[in-house]
Amino acid sequence: MVPTITNPNPYPVTVTGENLSAHTVFASGFTNANLGPAQTGCSSSTSNVIWNFSTATSGTAPTLTSAVTRGPSGNANNPLTVMLTNDASMEPAAPAACENTFFSMPPLTGIAVIGGAVSVAAPPVTDSWTCYQSLAGINWSALSGFTPGAPVSGHAPTLPADAA
Repeated sequence: MVPTITNPNPYPVTVTGENLSAHTVFASGFTNANLGPAQTGCSSSTSNVIWNFSTATSGTAPTLTSAVTRGPSGNANNPLTVMLTNDASMEPAAPAACENTFFSMPPLTGIAVIGGAVSVAAPPVTDSWTCYQSLAGINWSALSGFTPGAPVSGHAPTLPADAA
């Protein structure tokens, strides 16, 4: 996952987490890394590619493993591209048409930020999120891996102007 986050504020902000779409909202499949044309039989209705740790409720907010600070508006590191690792998965019910496919992930519903941070991150930045939850008696304390050979691309969330 490679989202780009823009900070329109005149001060740096630290991103601590991202709010996910519900696990019933699937990624759209495409035939190439430029996200076009659509992959036949692997749509946002059928792909079964989801954000890891998404739930039935939109807005689940796993915490980033390491908070990342975006520079203020006009800063050389704003926008900042972040590589999120192991943050998406393909469920077993995914159709065969989704094999060897590029994905545009469902949009994030928001991000968690703290305003006024001092140290601005310089690219490249790699991160992931950690979520502690119980599901059918199984305790999850780290992300599960994404299926090899199934590259994923994300949307670019933008911080609201009043993110502090």
